[in-house]
Amino acid sequence: MLRMTAHDLQMRLRALGNPADAVFLAGFFKTGPGQYGEGDVLIGVRVPVIRKVAGEFKGLPLREVARLLHSAIHEERLAALVILVWKGSSTGIAGPCRAPCCGMPSSGSRRGSEKGSSAAREGGRPQKKN
Repeated sequence: MLRMTAHDLQMRLRALGNPADAVFLAGFFKTGPGQYGEGDVLIGVRVPVIRKVAGEFKGLPLREVARLLHSAIHEERLAALVILVWKGSSTGIAGPCRAPCCGMPSSGSRRGSEKGSSAAREGGRPQKKN
């Protein structure tokens, strides 16, 4: 079995980068001078793709994940965070993700199923009680 490294994940994401998306995302994240994301570096990988790649590296050792957290590249840091959420979910430290779109583990929700929740019955947001 091959040993996974942060470098492997970085090379995978960088191969998937899209310069046109990087420009768009840099504007979205306000990375210009004086803006809140000033200096953040984006390579143009969209979130669904980052999640998919992170899934391929779920077994990445924590030492390697920590290296990604210190990356200058936004998408690499996000991939590290996604991996940490998965690791926390599988150990019971963190609850499962409840977003149906993210592909993270969703069984065993402590709040009950979305189908049976009051938010789902009321069409989305929970109603305020007066």
